[in-house]
Amino acid sequence: MNGKTGVWAAVEEIRQQHWKDLGKVPADVLTAIEVRLRLDVIPFPNLLRKYSADAAVMPDFSGIYVDEQSYKFLEGQPLWQFNRLRFSLAHELGHIVLHRKLAGDLKFKTLEDFRHWTRQYEESRYMLEWEANEFAGRLLVPVERLKLDFDKFTSEVQDRFPAWWTNTNLRDALATKLAEEYGVHKDVIACRFDREDFWPTP
Repeated sequence: MNGKTGVWAAVEEIRQQHWKDLGKVPADVLTAIEVRLRLDVIPFPNLLRKYSADAAVMPDFSGIYVDEQSYKFLEGQPLWQFNRLRFSLAHELGHIVLHRKLAGDLKFKTLEDFRHWTRQYEESRYMLEWEANEFAGRLLVPVERLKLDFDKFTSEVQDRFPAWWTNTNLRDALATKLAEEYGVHKDVIACRFDREDFWPTP
């Protein structure tokens, strides 16, 4: 297991070695995965219907399967759906970066074999998923950029709202506004407020 600091270090390593313009938002995850990291992104028929996932790591960790329908209409999807797929791709990339060694010796042949292993690995599955989510959140919401946006916000509101950090409506409004800029769901921004200790849930 990597823990929060291990996950953050892995994100920063990806940033330094392969993705130095990672601070730009919204992050072009698909291009980064295919071009920068040279991982396969393979359309998979009915992935969402069969496995309740719009993306899944390939059994040999050489790339990511994407639901064929979602991939086919990638550019024409509603924005919320496109943003969800972006997070899913970043999440699966997290599994590849963080957990490849964990399953590397088992040499899965099919996606079903891999999913069966994850079910057997139940006692640690929550932690594996938590780490992949944390990886995706840190990747799509670069902490340095978020700190600048957060500091700008606090400088603008502190005179009008002296106890701004207790105002859940303000917190939700900022999360919603930044979510549009970063191309993620507002809950991802709210989670970053907590994890980065910028604005913990009141």
